[in-house]
Amino acid sequence: MGREISTVVEEFNEFCKGNHPCFNGELGTHKVLFNETKAPDLRIKNSGMFYRFGTGDDSLFFVAGSLDRT
Repeated sequence: MGREISTVVEEFNEFCKGNHPCFNGELGTHKVLFNETKAPDLRIKNSGMFYRFGTGDDSLFFVAGSLDRT
């Protein structure tokens, strides 16, 4: 659980750079760019994950800068 996040981030960033095969401007597809060229930069540069250590509202923590569950 949670191990697919790095793959999703890579795919999304390729989409934003215009490299996704369905949105790269080749073979009649539209060219999509979300990398500061024609639109705001939407690439994911930082990430993190939520951890819950119990059931109360005060048991949820966000850990920034890591995709590793150790």
